[in-house]
Amino acid sequence: MFMKNVLMKTLLFILIIIINLIQINCKFKTVCYLRVDESQRIDVQTINGTLCTHIILAFAVLNNGIIVPKEVDDIFYYQNVTTLKTKYNDLKVMLSIGGGGSDGSGFHEICSNQTNIDRFVWSVLDFLLKYNLDGLDLDWEFPAWNTPFPNDKYKFTQLLKTLHLWFGRQQNRIDRRHDLLLSCAVSAIVNVVDGAYDMPDMAQYIDFVNVMSYDFHIYSKYWPFTGYNSPLFNRKVEKSYFSLLNTNRSINYWVDLGMSKDKIMVGIPTYGHTYVLANTDHTTPDSAAIQQLDDISYPSVCQMMRNSSSKVIFDVESKVPYLVNDNHWISYDDEISVAFKAQWIRDNGFAGAMTYDLNNDDFNYICNNETKFPLHSIIYSIIN
Repeated sequence: MFMKNVLMKTLLFILIIIINLIQINCKFKTVCYLRVDESQRIDVQTINGTLCTHIILAFAVLNNGIIVPKEVDDIFYYQNVTTLKTKYNDLKVMLSIGGGGSDGSGFHEICSNQTNIDRFVWSVLDFLLKYNLDGLDLDWEFPAWNTPFPNDKYKFTQLLKTLHLWFGRQQNRIDRRHDLLLSCAVSAIVNVVDGAYDMPDMAQYIDFVNVMSYDFHIYSKYWPFTGYNSPLFNRKVEKSYFSLLNTNRSINYWVDLGMSKDKIMVGIPTYGHTYVLANTDHTTPDSAAIQQLDDISYPSVCQMMRNSSSKVIFDVESKVPYLVNDNHWISYDDEISVAFKAQWIRDNGFAGAMTYDLNNDDFNYICNNETKFPLHSIIYSIIN
């Protein structure tokens, strides 16, 4: 009997270890935005679905308070992407509405009263179920921020609450074919976070937040200097407000406000920022610039690296590289910097990584001849 009890306890102990290991292995997510822009569309067959636990199609838009595709033929692309779920059984495909540069007034109109909210929610339910989508991502940039509508901060929470309620009712259907997820893309800039989000109330209504921990530095006439797009840590010379413009500080600010770590997806960009230097003799971070060009993809950076006049510097403090080519100064992420970020996500127990986006990673073997989507591959290997 004694030996039997010892054996049972040993087996139970082993079982607990196995369960814990399974929970650890299942804990981390990789959420990948996929833009459906016709000019930059990725052939669905090139997408490696193992690299993402969730693919978020970006972006649908609002039309008279209901959800619609940005272009009519976007629907066919949605349907092609959802076919990936037959090959990758655990993959979730969601749809994002809004996006950077979109007119936030559409969201404001929806949130103006409960009738409009209900009408929008019904259109969402119908749309997601019709096209075999697994959930909705709201990318409102940003509620109440720099607008004359300060109450949108709280009305956005009401919108999330209603979506959460109806998604829950959908999940409780007898057949349970659809477990609808709800996420939102949120700012990483501390003062925007304070002005735009009703924390911690909003935290109870969402499955996860996609914190856009990039675009920390952009050119403006008020601050015409180079800066890192997505530093992991601040530099020692950065003080006060500038010390907050990095992934580490901004993500932990969300934790301080009450967002659970197991709901935080840490944003990692696959694109970079290109500045035009005012003086090619000054090429360090915070150098004077005269303008910022369009975002640059990772494979385009790889091509520039082959130019003999290009110089790459890795900042050991902020854990990101930058490239100088003549009068161009480029802040971007490479395999090393995303590896640092993925390891930081694991070490600090966050839900996982969010990437923006698959389109700007290298899916044509431009950076090397061995790996498609090298940035996503590095993140996946470390997260898992």
